Amino acid sequence: MANIKIEKGVSIARNTTDYPLDEMQIGDSFLVSPCDDKERKKIFAACRFYKDKFKSAKFRFTSRVEGDGYRFWKVKVANKKG
Repeated sequence: MANIKIEKGVSIARNTTDYPLDEMQIGDSFLVSPCDDKERKKIFAACRFYKDKFKSAKFRFTSRVEGDGYRFWKVKVANKKG
């Protein structure tokens, strides 16, 4: 069995990303350049994780190619009728 030591009073590290998702308002964007498809998928995973923290999120993220990179926007979710 592994030598495991129980420790008290150790604070939980905050989950952080390299992307400014917390500071973004609807309509804001950021550019990652250069950025390949693998990096774009990594960023979208961070965006999905961030969005899932909010039960009634009224936003989503989208991206478009810009030069040799990708620009990511925080956009409002359209109201669904029906």
